[in-house]
Amino acid sequence: MKQKPKAIINYIYSSFYQLFLIIVPLITAPYLARTLLPEGTGINSYASSVVTIFSALGLIGLNNYSLREIAYVRDDKKKLEKTFSELFFLRIICFIITSIIYIIYALLSEYRLYLLIQLVALLASFIDIAWIYQGFEEFKITVTRNFIVKILNIISIFLFIKGPEDLLLFMIISSIYAVIVNFVLYFGVKDRVGKITLKGLDIKRHLIPTLKLFIPQVASMVYLQCDKMMIKYLAEDIKYVGFYDQAERLIKVPLALITALSTVMLPKVANEFKNNNQESVKSNVITSFKFSILMALPLMFGVISIANNFIPWFLGKGYTEVIPLMMILSIIVLFISLSSVLGNQYLTAINKTKILTIATISGAILNCILNFFLIPKYNAIGAAIGTIAAEVTVFAIEFYYTKEIIKIKDLISCSKNYLISGIIMFILTYSVGTILEPRIISTLIQITLGGISYFIILYILKDKFFIECLNKLLRLFKINKTIKE
Repeated sequence: MKQKPKAIINYIYSSFYQLFLIIVPLITAPYLARTLLPEGTGINSYASSVVTIFSALGLIGLNNYSLREIAYVRDDKKKLEKTFSELFFLRIICFIITSIIYIIYALLSEYRLYLLIQLVALLASFIDIAWIYQGFEEFKITVTRNFIVKILNIISIFLFIKGPEDLLLFMIISSIYAVIVNFVLYFGVKDRVGKITLKGLDIKRHLIPTLKLFIPQVASMVYLQCDKMMIKYLAEDIKYVGFYDQAERLIKVPLALITALSTVMLPKVANEFKNNNQESVKSNVITSFKFSILMALPLMFGVISIANNFIPWFLGKGYTEVIPLMMILSIIVLFISLSSVLGNQYLTAINKTKILTIATISGAILNCILNFFLIPKYNAIGAAIGTIAAEVTVFAIEFYYTKEIIKIKDLISCSKNYLISGIIMFILTYSVGTILEPRIISTLIQITLGGISYFIILYILKDKFFIECLNKLLRLFKINKTIKE
């Protein structure tokens, strides 16, 4: 089945949006790493992780659930208005309960002042309204409105953050802008869903379905966020939290390019499923799976090949321990990309959350066990190993239970060309990196060489799916040329 231009355009917008959200802190990361120093970045990472955990627990799976429900009812104005109102008030109730518990936790913590400031960031996650636009498959508005606010955030950081003593000010600035960036999205809600109503609401009907999504989300959070908390308590020094956080932030950049696809395809697949278009559901998932492998393998190899040259100039002195962490964590780019398609895009869309729950809980349990034994001995590297094991486990279980969509022979068949191209690309870029000094121009040369070599090799191999994607891009930009296989 051919992808509609809207899906491709939405992917471009979604990729840009997700990348922008991650690139913003990356732009400021080198400056903050040198300004706040490892201890300051460690405290900030810890406080941010606590907020993320409370947010995930308090929202009880509402983000993906809300997106899916809006996609289900978007063609019925009356149901849409009622569903939106119910979900909106459910988020408010959840925030009130969560904030009370969070304040108690903050007051009992040794970092109470930092955590209390982050209460504003907690509020931002609950008033986030992006799921409305995503449910309607509209991504342009979230990009354009957030862009200006984020730019202001960057300017404020460079203007006002001058030393380690400005850590509190940095957290205040970041939290306030997090609220603003979500608040501005409310101005377009009325045109899409109508007014908020209080009549005939049945908020309780959403509790069980969203809790079914909440359980795997909590399990996933264990090995995505609790790693940093476990490092804090089991490692030798809190600075290892900062090292791990920096590596994780960098890995999120290539991940955003691929996992953005699930944000685009979830409402599309959910709407097709609701309309009983089973063939369309299957076709979309298979296409997404192939695209994820096409993108994930070169990004994984690319991260490993540039790490040695990238970290010294990007983060500066004192962060060399981020290099092996970045290399190790790059492996999750492949497995998170694939499990994102099977779990977030397919299983969530067709409401098969039991499989998702089994997979993520299994990964979380394995991650905690490995962290407990590995972190005391290997510090942050132990946490990275545990994360990889968890992600491989999640993917393996999801793959086993969705074999009616993706078969093992299909996985091997569609991966062969990308693996060959990725390995050759890695050899070229890594070799070039060994003879270049750690500078920004060196990293740009490596990235350029890697991208060009990967796609040239795929063209030489006449990879069918790659050429199909290339032709779709040409048609999208109205270029009257077709590349033959």
